[in-house]
Amino acid sequence: MIFPRIEHLFKVLFSRRITEDLSKTTTELFDSWKQPNIPNEQWKIVQPQLVKLKQGEYVPLFEVFCLSIKTCLDFKPTVVPSVLEIGCSSGYYGFVLSQRFPEFSYTGVDFSPEFIAFGKSKFPDLELQVQDAISLKFPSEHFGIVVSGCVLLHLDDWKLGLKESCRVAKNYVIFHRTPVTQAPTALFTKKAYGVKMFEWSFNESEFLAEVESHGLRLIDKFQINSHRFINYKSRKPQQNTYIFIK
Repeated sequence: MIFPRIEHLFKVLFSRRITEDLSKTTTELFDSWKQPNIPNEQWKIVQPQLVKLKQGEYVPLFEVFCLSIKTCLDFKPTVVPSVLEIGCSSGYYGFVLSQRFPEFSYTGVDFSPEFIAFGKSKFPDLELQVQDAISLKFPSEHFGIVVSGCVLLHLDDWKLGLKESCRVAKNYVIFHRTPVTQAPTALFTKKAYGVKMFEWSFNESEFLAEVESHGLRLIDKFQINSHRFINYKSRKPQQNTYIFIK
């Protein structure tokens, strides 16, 4: 008989492992998010959440996103009414934005052509583009609010992706759904949507210092959850959303 806590530890250790050769791992798994089956698999999760949103039900991820936008407006009402979402997947947050803040224009970019094509089929009115988060094609300070949508953890060079997010923002950067712990920043492999991929977990102090090094200041943060383990040393990693002003 395996006791529940020991069984959980085995699952944690074998489902996610720290990789020793970072460059080899990121090179091998670089195109994982371009697999053609992922958009449909993600949509199976997203669509019921959008139905709940339309019915006025509480969806934590969407509520925190909207609360973050509201925080920006409350802090500085003259914010430029444009949002760029980096790592937009199918662009469903653009739909969420249109329901709560119709005065904002929305642009979504994603590394995956499959996701962008899927998004255009679901949300034909949204501006969706294929772009690389570490080399954006927009001018500096082009958008009032930049939302880094749970994408830094999937970048081989997350610091460069973070720098680009800060560069193209005029007023605010929101790092939505960012996994942080008190343990050192580390790279893991895992399976998501049936595809093997890599993922970062960030030491919170290191992450905040990196953003602040680009001249931004933290004004608020919201915790989304703290129920899952990233590794056995991480205590309870949190998925936080951070709001920075430029």
